[in-house]
Amino acid sequence: MLTEIENYITPMSKLLYIIYNKDPDNIRRLKQLSGYTTQTVYNNIRVMKELGLADIIVVNKIRRKVILTEKGKKIARLVGDLIENLNSELK
Repeated sequence: MLTEIENYITPMSKLLYIIYNKDPDNIRRLKQLSGYTTQTVYNNIRVMKELGLADIIVVNKIRRKVILTEKGKKIARLVGDLIENLNSELK
C-alpha cells in the first residue's frame, strides 16, 4: 500500500492518511488497512481524539466509524503530500 515509506512515518500519521484517503467503514477495516494491532489502532484513535484530530461516530451498537475534523484533514493532506514526494524521490 504505502511501500517501504510506511516504515518511516508514525502510526498516527499512517492512520490519518488511511482515514482521509480510504474512508474505512469501521475501526476493524481501519485495522486491516493499516496492518497494526487492535491496541495500536485504539491507542492512536484515542490520542487523535484528545488532540482534536478525529471523532468517533457510533454507526450501530457494534460498529464505530472514525471521522477527521478539519484539523485532522489538514494534517492528513500534509502526510499524503509527504508520502507522494518521498515516493517520487525514490523512483
